[in-house]
Amino acid sequence: MDSCESCGIGKYGAMDGALNEAAGCVFADEGYYVNTSGSATQLACTSGSYVTDTPGDKDGSGVSQGGVACELCPQGKVESEFSKAYCDSCEAGKTSSEGRTACVEVRG
Repeated sequence: MDSCESCGIGKYGAMDGALNEAAGCVFADEGYYVNTSGSATQLACTSGSYVTDTPGDKDGSGVSQGGVACELCPQGKVESEFSKAYCDSCEAGKTSSEGRTACVEVRG
């Protein structure tokens, strides 16, 4: 008897009753992630964060599909929109704290 297989992390079920992962699962879209196997939906990252395929990643550069975690943008990088795969670097003379959506002037 055939049985259904769960989608792995980074993928979600796009079709009920699929007999294998290739037939019924798709990678999470850019800016979205799936952190549990067997998921039927993908999750969006909030502003100030980015999607990565490596939990605990702290470089601000994520992935465009198959994300498995949402991480805060590191110091000096920001993301003002939700569901992004990367954080933007602050321009010269500005910085930010971790998880911020905007850069601020460096006080000297």
